[in-house]
Amino acid sequence: DVNLCPALRADALVTDMPASPPQANVSADPAERITESSSKPLSLAQNLQRLCQDLGWKPLFACNQADVILHASRSGEATVLFVINDRREPGTYVGQHGMVKEVALPVTAELNFGHNTVNVYDLTETSFLLPKRVDGGLIIPLQLGPSEARVLLLSPAPLLEMQLEVPETAKRGNSAEVRVRLMTSGSRPMPAAIPVVVTIHDADGAPAEFDGHHVVENGELTLRLDLARNETPGTWEIQVRELASGMKAVKWMQVSP
Repeated sequence: DVNLCPALRADALVTDMPASPPQANVSADPAERITESSSKPLSLAQNLQRLCQDLGWKPLFACNQADVILHASRSGEATVLFVINDRREPGTYVGQHGMVKEVALPVTAELNFGHNTVNVYDLTETSFLLPKRVDGGLIIPLQLGPSEARVLLLSPAPLLEMQLEVPETAKRGNSAEVRVRLMTSGSRPMPAAIPVVVTIHDADGAPAEFDGHHVVENGELTLRLDLARNETPGTWEIQVRELASGMKAVKWMQVSP
């Protein structure tokens, strides 16, 4: 807007930005407050959308609700899409004069991924989402609670298989390598960064080194377990669960003195 630091050069200026926050008529009816307070931000979002179109910029993804914020970043051949519900209304504390929107609201929205075929995984819910094809592109409906966010993985390649390699035996004082592989069609490595939960329990059931969250990049993750000389001997359990589609694998390793 016009208050941009002079050292920065903008591609375009929004000249119709109000100099001060708009005054909202705080009605006793909550439904009326939602309608009145949400109309002006929607108009501003529409103006920004037209401005971007005039500059020749078209977003890869779109949402039919202006209060839903989208942010995309690349992960290999895939895209990670952050979806944030920012719908709010003035409350009764600092928002009683209509200057501050402090109360978060739920929203029902539709995400549009364009016309290219894409596999959609919800990393926050660990589930596969099936888009619906309409004339405007591939659509997925979302219901977001107040201030709720989702992290979606959009990949041209489907996630089909997970492999877990664990040595059958290991000795205290030595190392053991655990390998996790995520595969797509044709047994090719999955070209994306996918979070996984690795659970490693020793013979007493206590968590061991590297127990926790990790990321499989470009289809492979290697964990080097350095077994101390005083580790508990016996059967260790290694379990891996990927957080895109929910596939799980478990294996056991015999640790000897």
